[in-house]
Amino acid sequence: MLGFRILGGVFTGIFGIIGFLWGFISLIMAIVFLIPGFGWLNWILLPFAGCGIIFGLVATANQDTRQLGYAVLILCGISLGLAFLRLHLGGGIL
Repeated sequence: MLGFRILGGVFTGIFGIIGFLWGFISLIMAIVFLIPGFGWLNWILLPFAGCGIIFGLVATANQDTRQLGYAVLILCGISLGLAFLRLHLGGGIL
């Protein structure tokens, strides 16, 4: 049953669903922030995608949502990679 197995007092299935939406939004943000002039917004994306990774790690603790958790980790990892690359190329500001 998705979302209702308790592990350590948290509903890990809910974290998988929220994390997947979080990772999808962070990937869209990362693609939009590649546009010139929006590079400084990647500083907002870094903690946003970092929270998504935490959601993904919690989701991987549950056998039922493990694959969804891995998808979250991949989406947020790609978002973080794009953000770091964009910040590196723009000198942290542009």
